[in-house]
Amino acid sequence: MVFGSLFGNPVRLSLVVDKGSYVPGEDLVYRVEVEAKKDVDLKELKAELVGVLRGRATCWYEEDDERYSRDVDFSLTLFRREQVLVSNVKLHKGRYVYSGRFNIPVDAAHSGKRGIVESEWFLRVEAKRTFRSSRSEAKINVINSGVNGAVIAKNLRFGNGAVVVRLPEYIRAGTRVRGVLQIGVVGERSPNEYCRELLIEVVNSVRIDRYTIDVHADNCDETMFTKTLVKKKLAENIALSSQLYELPFEFYLPGDVVPSFDVGRAYSKWLLTVTCSKGLLKKERSSIPLKVV
Repeated sequence: MVFGSLFGNPVRLSLVVDKGSYVPGEDLVYRVEVEAKKDVDLKELKAELVGVLRGRATCWYEEDDERYSRDVDFSLTLFRREQVLVSNVKLHKGRYVYSGRFNIPVDAAHSGKRGIVESEWFLRVEAKRTFRSSRSEAKINVINSGVNGAVIAKNLRFGNGAVVVRLPEYIRAGTRVRGVLQIGVVGERSPNEYCRELLIEVVNSVRIDRYTIDVHADNCDETMFTKTLVKKKLAENIALSSQLYELPFEFYLPGDVVPSFDVGRAYSKWLLTVTCSKGLLKKERSSIPLKVV
């Protein structure tokens, strides 16, 4: 696929990528064709791979003691890698070809609409001269491979209870997730040490700060919501001991959920929470972070 640019003559750039779509973990191989209309001093020819999350958020504000809302756009850069192909060279009139490659991260969020956001990937190239620059850009389609990350173990504690959760390191939206939960106690076991009910929940919390949304939205509050995507009962009346009790589980994560990100004032955080109910009013909880892509 070829993408051209005439900006900033006398240098013309053409950007060529080797494929139409990529799965996370693949190499993106590209070629930059530079056409110099006359002799020019090139300070730098640079390429970058950028992952962007765009969307619309509901912004709340007060006016004349009334509370109103309006939708505003936001854009967050979640990934950026750069490569300098050449620097400080004199190009004589003619054509030049430079090539390079980027690796699409294995945990890259796939392109497309994702709930309130849209994930986009771009390959950009810039030829810098003393007073002007030439640029070209290609939109890259990253598709959902349907493959989750390698299984890792995470340890939790609540009271003198011990929990080990084995789950994929990152989870792709639109996939069925399988894991194992092991629960027991550490140290001396109380005669009444048991779980009347053992629950797991998968929760997504999204926050979009007004400073992230729009420089003109200074009269708006932040946008924040929390959704429980999964709530499952794993077992009842489990007597806990020093020997870990193993419980396999699985859940489906819809394909349109907001992927994980954290850029300070804005984030999408995912948690898997384990709740052990020990009585009518006594519940012990502990959570582990999940990475959803």
